[in-house]
Amino acid sequence: MPENEVADKTDRLYKICTIFSIMQRKFSENTVPGETLVVDESMVPFRGRLLFIQYIPSKRHRYGLKIFKMCDTFGYTYRRFMYTNQNFLDGSMGLAEKIVMDLCGSYLNQGRTIITDNDYALLIEKSS
Repeated sequence: MPENEVADKTDRLYKICTIFSIMQRKFSENTVPGETLVVDESMVPFRGRLLFIQYIPSKRHRYGLKIFKMCDTFGYTYRRFMYTNQNFLDGSMGLAEKIVMDLCGSYLNQGRTIITDNDYALLIEKSS
């Protein structure tokens, strides 16, 4: 884990970024994804104090941490990132496009099918 004195304090996940990076690498190294990839979000229930806690009244767990992930059709997670409310948009694309491109960018133009739910599909259609 990074020491508090040398850590990048602008990253809200700086205390867990090392373990998150190791998990990300191991998820990707373990197997090669198939032809179909799925992009979705998960809400991890959490009621503690964080700057990036999400409140979505329509979800079963209304408070929690939002994680975007890319899985295969069997549910194996290859890539994921936690949404921290930080401004990571550069103006060239919307949030839905940015999420899909960050998760699936290295698997594009390889003949794979990427499945998203309606939220991502509608936002991508509007911005293109």
